[in-house]
Amino acid sequence: MCEIVVVDDSPTMLQVVSTMLRDYTVETFSTFDEAAIYLQSHKPQMLLLDLHLKDHIAFEIFGALDRRTTEVVLMTGSSLTEAESKCRVLHKPFSKAELRLEVASALKRVEKKKRPH
Repeated sequence: MCEIVVVDDSPTMLQVVSTMLRDYTVETFSTFDEAAIYLQSHKPQMLLLDLHLKDHIAFEIFGALDRRTTEVVLMTGSSLTEAESKCRVLHKPFSKAELRLEVASALKRVEKKKRPH
């Protein structure tokens, strides 16, 4: 089963996203530090990351990731674009359908990266 890590400082958002993705293995973290420690020993297929965490800006976590095996999608209420962020952006508020479509697309991108050329 796929592993997705969700990092958001809103307990409500963590619960909502976990519920929307209940057919995946989802690990949730409310701080950058908790997620960074977890990512040192785990390689999730996808990271859903709130752009503005209370303790850090999302881009700081990228150093802990192997971007070849982990697809990153930023969640934000701002007008950030994918070109600015260098990864996919999911704008809040988003629907269950939007989230699930983004997850499916991200997982396909991970599988494509894994295939030998």
